[in-house]
Amino acid sequence: MTKNFVKLAAVLCAIPVTGFCADDSVRVEFDGGMPMASVSGESINFEVVRRFDSFRRVDGDVDRFFATVREILESCSISRDWSRVAPDASTVRVIVTLDNKTIVLTTSSFRPRSQQDREAVPSVCRGPSQNESERGMFAVRAIVDLGVARIRAKVDK
Repeated sequence: MTKNFVKLAAVLCAIPVTGFCADDSVRVEFDGGMPMASVSGESINFEVVRRFDSFRRVDGDVDRFFATVREILESCSISRDWSRVAPDASTVRVIVTLDNKTIVLTTSSFRPRSQQDREAVPSVCRGPSQNESERGMFAVRAIVDLGVARIRAKVDK
């Protein structure tokens, strides 16, 4: 009986999880790049995970968070990984997993250093009519801001 149970467990573990019961997540990773020799390096990571409950009846705040993330990706026509980085620069990586599909967006830090840098991050995503770089920058910025707001809402309760 024990051998049969082990075989059954192995078979069940091999079955792929569907989007209906897999966890969705947004992970944001910041890496400070190459600091000056006299300065300590820094990295910051945070993650929002939606765990599905088969008894869930009403959408909650976390469901609205993930619906907004999905809307950002769709409005920016982002359906695959995107990257725009400079060597040794600070980087922000946003890893979005929705319905078992993962999209990774990576960019050098978007802290504006000049008016020109500020204008480089669009305030709205117009979809395919914008170039890929603008859409990617907007999506990274919007998802990071959304995640920070989510954390702030939970911590300030």
